[in-house]
Amino acid sequence: SQWKSGVSPTSQAALENQLDGVDSRPCARLNDVEPRLPEDQATTRDYVAIFLVSAALMLFQISLTRLLSVVVWYHFAFLTISMVMLGLGVPGVWFSFTARPLRFLNPLLAVAGLSMPLATVLLLRFGAQAPIWLIIVWVMPVTLSLGGVICLLLIKARGLAITRMYGVDLVGACLGAVAVIPLMSILPTPDLLAGSGLLPLAALAILVTGRARVVTCGIIIALLAAVELSGVFEVTQTKNYDEREVRPIYEKWTPTARLTVFDEGFFYLDDHRAGFTWGHGAGYPMEQRVLQYWLEQDSSAGTPITEFDGDLSKLHRLLFDVTAVGYDLLGPRGVAIVGSGGGRDVLTALVAGAEDVDAIELNGAIIDIVSGEFVELAGDVYNQPGVHAIASEGRSYLTRTGKRYDLIQISLIDSWAASVAGAFALAENNLYTIEAIELFWNRLSADGVLSISRWYHELPRLVVVMTAAAQQIGIADPSMHLVVIAADDAGTVLFSKKPFTRDQLDRLE
Repeated sequence: SQWKSGVSPTSQAALENQLDGVDSRPCARLNDVEPRLPEDQATTRDYVAIFLVSAALMLFQISLTRLLSVVVWYHFAFLTISMVMLGLGVPGVWFSFTARPLRFLNPLLAVAGLSMPLATVLLLRFGAQAPIWLIIVWVMPVTLSLGGVICLLLIKARGLAITRMYGVDLVGACLGAVAVIPLMSILPTPDLLAGSGLLPLAALAILVTGRARVVTCGIIIALLAAVELSGVFEVTQTKNYDEREVRPIYEKWTPTARLTVFDEGFFYLDDHRAGFTWGHGAGYPMEQRVLQYWLEQDSSAGTPITEFDGDLSKLHRLLFDVTAVGYDLLGPRGVAIVGSGGGRDVLTALVAGAEDVDAIELNGAIIDIVSGEFVELAGDVYNQPGVHAIASEGRSYLTRTGKRYDLIQISLIDSWAASVAGAFALAENNLYTIEAIELFWNRLSADGVLSISRWYHELPRLVVVMTAAAQQIGIADPSMHLVVIAADDAGTVLFSKKPFTRDQLDRLE
């Protein structure tokens, strides 16, 4: 039409007469083969909806790994990722074979919003005893419905609009991933997990009208009330014990662990009334009774909070623990403690006469708890003269610092939580590698000693790794630099910068 508009009326009339005799049927057949694309159906409300749903999916996925680490075990973090990927993939296949798939959009938003708090309650109440297939059954409605909504909203966008829709999807997911860590620092993780259902419900309220919107807003208000007021999202059972029978006196959720504190009646302290030890010698004073609390991380990694009234002479018993054998050997002045926890190892260093103690703890909330809520019991151990509390991952801090230490102590600081052992979800456990041993070696003073304590059955592997590290460092005879001391179920490997002398070995005996 634009070309014809540029010719004269006379020429245009002659051209039209010529075109009247042309067979237009091939053009008609071509139009049948390549129909025009439908108009874009996406609205502004759809963009808002996919933003909220994508953010909800990331919040749910990441916070679920934290909850499963408490009620079941760390390896369920891998299961979470698999279920989310399955939830994103299956709806796309289903909708490709479904007529009018967009009719499922609003119902799936409702399912997503309601199944999140329901799955949270089921996991908190029954997850500790549930078989793996039942946990999958509880969680899959959430991932399938959220994945289905994302697929349907992408289907609504046509042509270039699909790039905008997908871009908003990515922005929502990015915001959810960035916001989850600050939110975990503010909200208990079960509340965050259940509260993530507010986002798809908000998307539903935006898309529907009339009575459906009123009902959806009512559900949102009810869910908010349940999160804030009812206590329905509290932990009752963990993978190791029933907290309805063993009640913590303090609880705090953090991005890397759920921290709980139990008083002296905690069952794990029954065999340690004379003071907690990992393994002690025959001379340990068993007749005394010691006040101590127990601080748990994800219900599987504990550390004692030892009573301290400021008088170090009352804590001489700490030197009888197998983890403290390095202090008996050296009497070090400068000490680095990796994984200082409730402060027991810090007190041991002070009792041994250390003057400069770097207490390195991955979870800064532990330092805050010991120095805050339980400061009277712990004697403000992290603020004692010469003690420096450092909230950092141990290997990371020792890489950054240029200090040299007479003793570096690492005492059974592993856990079975998703934050540390095996899962690599939040913080890799890289303290027991050849490269780590070399780093610790380089941070020792000329007469320094590295002290690593592990469970008895793990000592052979640790010795092998330390021997390999010694060989890479260039030590001709590693056996002259390594000593293993065991007591009960635990043991300590000492790795000395200088070969052990006969006098030192006799002292260890």
